[in-house]
Amino acid sequence: MGYQETYNEWKRFADNEEIAAELLAIENDEAEKENRFSSAMTFGTAGLRAKLGAGTNRMNIYTVGQATQGLADYVNAEGGAQAGMVVAFDTRRNSDVFAETTARIFAANGIRTYLFEQNTSVPELSFAIRSLKAFGGVAITASHNPNEYNGYKVYASWGGQLLDEASREVIRYVAEVEGPQEVKKVSLEQAKASGTLTMLGADMDEMYYDALAAIV
Repeated sequence: MGYQETYNEWKRFADNEEIAAELLAIENDEAEKENRFSSAMTFGTAGLRAKLGAGTNRMNIYTVGQATQGLADYVNAEGGAQAGMVVAFDTRRNSDVFAETTARIFAANGIRTYLFEQNTSVPELSFAIRSLKAFGGVAITASHNPNEYNGYKVYASWGGQLLDEASREVIRYVAEVEGPQEVKKVSLEQAKASGTLTMLGADMDEMYYDALAAIV
């Protein structure tokens, strides 16, 4: 499928107002369409990192969703659904949106999910994974990259980023998700009501601070 066909497909399914408006704005800009849709953002070692915006090689709710569906398939294949996944986010633009999207997709795939209520640090994500004995976690963060970027990093049960072998397996599962239309979703309210989603707030923060104080 060429970039124009992919662009047209996105125009058909994009129900997010911001993404839909951005797609409309580049309708007559062939160079921009080619730049955004001639390739796909690849899931590399431990995750994703790209500019924010509409397109297959940009960070947006659809590319994040597609990556999360592949990761969810990996978690289920490895028997990690009951242990679950922890999702955290920083203060970058759309980090909270991407975190909620990730949590909703995990929940829709039957994976126990823990979502931080507010932005937090990667070290606290690692602490939460270990404290909850979770299968792993996801941090929505662009780290040191410029402000037009965001990122998606995957963590293992021991609190560090995925190692090479596990990353290769996740990459394989992500590649098998053909498009955003294959992504399973539930609302945040449905996920909470079903007991699949648990919110992490001040209690986890205090546990983390106490653990830090104990080793100073």
